[in-house]
Amino acid sequence: MKRKGLVSLLLASVVAGSILLASTTTAERVVAQTPMEAATEYFQA
Repeated sequence: MKRKGLVSLLLASVVAGSILLASTTTAERVVAQTPMEAATEYFQA
């Protein structure tokens, strides 16, 4: 019984860790260097 709970906890932590890792790596964004680049990025979005 205790082993099943340990496996569930381990699986949940792996899933949570992978979600956290995926969200931090996809959140990176290049900052525009000039106002023209910023405006271009804004209108393309």
